[in-house]
Amino acid sequence: MAILDYFRSKGICTIATTHYSELKVFALTQEGMENASMEFDVETLRPTYRLLMGIPGKSNAFEISRRLGLKEELIERAKEFLSQEDIRFEDVLSDMERNRIKAEQEREKAKSYLYEIQRIKKELEEKERSIKEKEDKILAEARREARKILRQAKEQADSIIREMRKLAQESHEKEQRRAMEQARERLKHSLDDMEEALEDSLQPTKSLIKPPKNLKLGESVYIVNLDQTGQVLDISEQGDEVQVQVGIMKINVHISNLRRIEDRQPKTKPTHSTSLSVKNKSISMELDLRGQNVEEALINVDKYLDDVFLAGLKEVVLIHGKGTGILRNSIHQHLRHHPHVSSFRLGKFGEGESGVTIVELK
Repeated sequence: MAILDYFRSKGICTIATTHYSELKVFALTQEGMENASMEFDVETLRPTYRLLMGIPGKSNAFEISRRLGLKEELIERAKEFLSQEDIRFEDVLSDMERNRIKAEQEREKAKSYLYEIQRIKKELEEKERSIKEKEDKILAEARREARKILRQAKEQADSIIREMRKLAQESHEKEQRRAMEQARERLKHSLDDMEEALEDSLQPTKSLIKPPKNLKLGESVYIVNLDQTGQVLDISEQGDEVQVQVGIMKINVHISNLRRIEDRQPKTKPTHSTSLSVKNKSISMELDLRGQNVEEALINVDKYLDDVFLAGLKEVVLIHGKGTGILRNSIHQHLRHHPHVSSFRLGKFGEGESGVTIVELK
């Protein structure tokens, strides 16, 4: 101990090996000294070549002797020559060794649990991503089918409207009334067909998204399978069926086909807008589309052109603003294939220039 203490005081790095427990205790109590030991496997009687820092080596003489076949009475007799202090120190070392082995086992078990948790987390993320993809696919298919139904219904309605206008020009009043009545009957049948096509809206839709709760009358909603927006007119007592105003139509929709949306505040119409009365309905010569998205604007354009066509107007103004030009270009693309439109152009100087489109009707 004196030699080791001398080397330590001189700052000399020293490695000393010993079986004396006194030196092990000395290293535990001195600053700048530390015990270490080489792990030994008593079962195989071989070292594992693992250096254990901070843990003094334990004498394995008795265990090794027992494994090699030395008589138990000789081993017990040998233990009698040890002092009580040596025995207690060896017991302390044995407890430290057991605790160390147990701690390593617990650490390995914790690593195994962590790996399992990470695996389960990854599986859950994969399932969530798969569910989201299926949901998006179902909604996209429903929108395509709804657009197809509405497009077919609109084509039939346009055809009947043209026929009604042609019949309205007949000179004989009696024949005119009878012909118009027949056209109205065909229009009724067409709308009945459209209503049958929309009956799917009354059927519950399987979706991962919960239907809206506590809907109020007048609230704006989005119809998923028709890709349309409307306002709530009535709610059944059971709360599973809702009557919705979509443009000029009133349709009944199952609540699972609805989603709540924020109301849009309508733009204030220009004070200089002129209008005329047709069949007790005021038809404006201008339609302000500023602040609307493309899909909403095109729906409003279709409804507006139907109204002005029936009213017999020949020229109207669509106000879309200048902005980025996305809304203007989408409207122009839509007007090129519209059955009521004869031609269209941008406004001239004093008319609003590129912020408006002048539409000439057939």
